[in-house]
Amino acid sequence: MSCSNQDTDLEEEYVPVPFSLKIPELFQQKLIDPLIPNNNPLTEEGVALGKKLFFDKKTFWEQYTSLCNMP
Repeated sequence: MSCSNQDTDLEEEYVPVPFSLKIPELFQQKLIDPLIPNNNPLTEEGVALGKKLFFDKKTFWEQYTSLCNMP
């Protein structure tokens, strides 16, 4: 499915790129292993999206929490 008017027989199949979580040795001894569900593995794309949303200054959550803290 695409937004183009052109008919294409070949559709590119999305293939997620697996992400290898690297935990520094100092933290490996002090933290439990992260629980990552089998049906939702870490991917490069997912981690990049998470970083973008986490560091975005104008996220919904920032606006939401500021509304919740109003007197």
